[in-house]
Amino acid sequence: MAKKFTGELAKKRKRRMVGLLDSDPRRLQLEAEWQDEDNRKLVLLFEHYGTPFGNFPRLCLAMAEDFVPGFQDAKASGRPEKWNAWVAGVLVVEMERKIVKGDATKGISWAATQLAKQPHWKAFIEVRDGKGTLGPNPAEVLRTKYTEWKSKKFAKVLRDSYGYHLVNDDVAGWEKLAYDLVRNPITQ
Repeated sequence: MAKKFTGELAKKRKRRMVGLLDSDPRRLQLEAEWQDEDNRKLVLLFEHYGTPFGNFPRLCLAMAEDFVPGFQDAKASGRPEKWNAWVAGVLVVEMERKIVKGDATKGISWAATQLAKQPHWKAFIEVRDGKGTLGPNPAEVLRTKYTEWKSKKFAKVLRDSYGYHLVNDDVAGWEKLAYDLVRNPITQ
């Protein structure tokens, strides 16, 4: 996708013409003015692309990435992945907050059922069929994802984040973060 240029880079330069009857000093003066304008705009172009001045190969590549399809990354096809490490990590923490150790009636399945009733989880696992319906068993979706993700390293990162909030007596801060991550997942 092409970048938007601003300032002097967004303005077209005046038409450059040397008159047939212009003297050599006038022609040299015009060429010097044009050279100064080009040099100023080149400096701005390097700045615009965040490239060190004088590194023309890097500038060319940066511009090619913007304008030449052969230098651009292909877009991912299909629907974006819904379950990413952030959402799955939040799910692991929220499930573990609900599970009551030692109480067989309040284990993983019970916790999944409780989370599936919460509006933000319900909206997240909603099937996008145009009717706004849920799958056959939303709690089973959460239970399966919990089992899949509970041993992964990123789940530990989110557990540590929850622990930080807990130690700092900021469980409300964790709950806001968790809610935001489920409602507006970070896309990679």
